[in-house]
Amino acid sequence: MAIVINHPWQILLGVLFIWLLIIIFISGPLLRRSDTDYNMVNIENAELIMARLSRAFSEIDSLRSHNEELRSFLNEFLPLNQSDHSSTQINRASCSQEASKQFEGVRRRLIFNYNELWYYVNTVIKNASKNKFINEHRGNFLYDLGKFSF
Repeated sequence: MAIVINHPWQILLGVLFIWLLIIIFISGPLLRRSDTDYNMVNIENAELIMARLSRAFSEIDSLRSHNEELRSFLNEFLPLNQSDHSSTQINRASCSQEASKQFEGVRRRLIFNYNELWYYVNTVIKNASKNKFINEHRGNFLYDLGKFSF
């Protein structure tokens, strides 16, 4: 006995019916859960979360007290005047700006030189296509070299 389908909308209706059956089958266990099940899960999670939070707060308090002890210990042995402290901050800021400008210049030069090297190696490899060894490994080499591009 064969099923005869005369219209394309019958196929669409059949697929829609199967899709609805699958959705109902998958969501069935979710619909059968009662509110008490959800409340039990939420209460257990809430207790666990509260225990973790209290532990985290106690750790933060102990770390804060250790931090204060270390600061007082450091101030006892290395007292800093406010004027010295501000002048060292200004010197550090100017040094860091100069260092960042220097770093940026070196970074740009490195990228430029790397790209130039890549273009040079690429053209040399393309021009040397007569060599069998280079032809076999050209793609891998260019891929590996391209992975390091910026």
